[in-house]
Amino acid sequence: MAPNFRSLGVGSALLAYLGRHAKAIGAGRIDWQVLKWNVGARKFYRETCGGEEMDEWAGVRIEGREKIEKLSQLAK
Repeated sequence: MAPNFRSLGVGSALLAYLGRHAKAIGAGRIDWQVLKWNVGARKFYRETCGGEEMDEWAGVRIEGREKIEKLSQLAK
């Protein structure tokens, strides 16, 4: 989130909505990602939201048209 939009409650409102929706559909868990360098967000997710960081998961990304094209050709 852009710095000028932080501390306005937007993130909390979105997470609260997500929590209400998860509760309504009977979800047992919610997963999301946070950048490792974003210490403030990580602290918020831990201390305010009760989130736990998962060491066993690694983020994976395919970026760029060439790599996406290569991916699109896998199962031909």
